[in-house]
Order: sequence, then structure tokens, then C-alpha cells
Amino acid sequence: MDFAENYTCGFAEEIQSAYFDKNAVTLHPVVIYTKDKEDEVKVKQKSQVVVSDELSHTSSIVFAIMKHVVKEVKAVLQNVEMVLYMTDSPTSQYRNKQIFFYSSTS
Repeated sequence: MDFAENYTCGFAEEIQSAYFDKNAVTLHPVVIYTKDKEDEVKVKQKSQVVVSDELSHTSSIVFAIMKHVVKEVKAVLQNVEMVLYMTDSPTSQYRNKQIFFYSSTS
């Protein structure tokens, strides 16, 4: 998982004055890989993108995204034993005490 970038929303056909009044969103793509204990070779993949109007890429938004992703994983696999997070690992977003606390308790 990683932040993509902030995007400006717009319509395909819009009037000229709409150019100055656009909303922005941030995209955070996540790929979830799962495998069963019985079939160690077969890996399933589920992709999702979290879209938010919060444009800051801080640990608080990462906390909210991780909460959503873990809920999705638990919905698919009720007996989850381990979750491994793979990111580009900036300290301001993924490697800090808030995220460590959440990932160790969820």
C-alpha cells in the first residue's frame, strides 16, 4: 500500500468558470494477498483503492485507511493469524509509534 497522489475532480464537459471551483481527492491503492493454510501455493489477490477528501498524507489518515483495510481482510478471512504490511515506509506515514501501536493491537 502507498499513497498515489492528489487528484483534482472535474467533469468531462464543464463550463469555463468551473475550472476555479474544483474539489481534490487523494488515492491510496491497496493490494491484499491471501493464502489458505491448506493450500500454501495458491495465492488470492484483491485490489482496492481508498478515496478520501483528506489531502494530508499523515499518520492519522494512514491509521484510518489501515482500519478500513483490516476490516476488509477480517471480512474475507475470519481466522486471520498474521498481517504483513508492505509500504515504501516513510516515517511520517507508516513507521511511527501511532501506526506501530495500531498494527500491534488490531
